[in-house]
Amino acid sequence: MKTTSTITDRSYDHVVSVPVDFKTFFRNEFRCSQFGLQGQHWERFVRPRWYRGSESRSDSLGQWVFLVLRLILAVYWSGWVVRSGLENGLGLDDDGPPLGAKWFIYLTHLSALFEAVYLIFAFLLCLLFTLHVYPSSSAAEGRGVAGGGGVVEAGRGGGGCQFLVGVPKSGLRPSGGDRRGSLEEAGGGFGGDVGNAYVDEDAMTLPWSFRLTWFLRNVEASWSFFVFALYWFLVYEGGEVDALNAHVHGVNFLIMLLDGAVAAMPMRILHFYQPVGAAAAYSGFAALYWAFGGRNEEGERYIYKSLNFADEPRQAVIQIVLICLVATPVFHLVFCLWNYMWYRWTRPSGRFTLIQRDGVGK
Repeated sequence: MKTTSTITDRSYDHVVSVPVDFKTFFRNEFRCSQFGLQGQHWERFVRPRWYRGSESRSDSLGQWVFLVLRLILAVYWSGWVVRSGLENGLGLDDDGPPLGAKWFIYLTHLSALFEAVYLIFAFLLCLLFTLHVYPSSSAAEGRGVAGGGGVVEAGRGGGGCQFLVGVPKSGLRPSGGDRRGSLEEAGGGFGGDVGNAYVDEDAMTLPWSFRLTWFLRNVEASWSFFVFALYWFLVYEGGEVDALNAHVHGVNFLIMLLDGAVAAMPMRILHFYQPVGAAAAYSGFAALYWAFGGRNEEGERYIYKSLNFADEPRQAVIQIVLICLVATPVFHLVFCLWNYMWYRWTRPSGRFTLIQRDGVGK
């Protein structure tokens, strides 16, 4: 069977999607359908990469392990953000005066805060799915498939999930995939394949909570990389680094790398405009902060010396252009390739396979 067969053929129940090669990956990434925050099954945002769609005991245990990991990351990183706010913002350390509200003007702190919000959202979605949906869908789907049909609804066994998360009632099957016009396109969601890709249009419409989590992840992946690279390659001059500085300028980046390695959440190359837009927004804020007389912690008329609009406006504009149009897209591409690498590593090579419905075409 050719890989160009269409998914919309109703004689087939679902598609088994497997890794695409590098050439196909890039071809699929530059489709117009990859531009927005839709077209991915919502379950990809709450599943680990090691999920296989079998609903076996190992898959169930793997989901709980993933939930615990989400909890650890959210609590651990949020704790360091709070510590940064207390020590740097309120001045509870002995190293310098408190920043106060100026804590929020620095990209390092904003990036740390964004990362905490992302990790908390990702944990809450995973928690709601695991507690309210996963147990009931596992049992009921096991009975339904054995009997030749049946779809588990969100309200069954966990009525709160539909209200809090917005998961469509018709979309709860224990695995899902990228709904495209062909099998070849079905593998285009390289960043988050989660087993058997059921053709379910309702489940492909992401509620706001999933879209927000996806956006935060796209932005923070590039920002954490930028903060890490800027500090260690341009700012750091040697000497001892305390634990807080090491975390906000290094561990933040490592956490996002770990997140990309274990979470089935996809990353799309065409989503580069999101971190670029966030970088442009921060640059605009820095310009307005200078224009309205804002000063940094040392009393200078800029947030960062490289963004000194008063004395070196040309250099500041060049820095902004390079950051927004060169560095940020490159960082985003690196994270996309990082996701793709783990996707290929956790999914053995093979072919797309259409599974026929019982009693159809026989």
